[in-house]
Amino acid sequence: MTSITMVSTCRFFSPILVAICVIIAGGVACEEKPRSTENSHCHPVHRIKQCAWSNINYHGPNGIIKECEFTKRSDKTALRVLWNGNLRVRSRSVPNSCFRWYFTFNGIECKDPVAIDSAVSSTSDENRHRVTSIEGLCYGIPSGRVNVEFRLSGCPDVSPGGEAYTGWNSASRILVEEMFISY
Repeated sequence: MTSITMVSTCRFFSPILVAICVIIAGGVACEEKPRSTENSHCHPVHRIKQCAWSNINYHGPNGIIKECEFTKRSDKTALRVLWNGNLRVRSRSVPNSCFRWYFTFNGIECKDPVAIDSAVSSTSDENRHRVTSIEGLCYGIPSGRVNVEFRLSGCPDVSPGGEAYTGWNSASRILVEEMFISY
């Protein structure tokens, strides 16, 4: 049974069985109305979407590498985002190069609690592509359509130079998950 089927069937269960239903359904949380109402129900309180690509081979200038559109259903939820794919920085003819990969939401970096990013630097011309995961939670994003963008820029306070490469010869993905989290 899929999570959706499990969630729809758990509406008839007692609160203890709802908790078991949640575990069986792969972590989909449920809320149940008190038994005094005749139409008790259960519904998911977080959702997830994956956008995936093969062989992005992004060797471009600063800017958006990939985008994943998501519809956020509540103002009271956080978005958890994850990038998984390979990254590389080469210094080439400069003594040090540094690039920053980061997420934006409708073009704006997360501020609550902080940016979701990673900086990679290199002092050599080595050509090592490394599998990397960058993830975090962002609060305060309003409900509605959210364009989750994975971006590249140079590092602040480092002279420009070198080259950055993203998604060479492999699968890359962005996961977006809406979840109720107290903070």
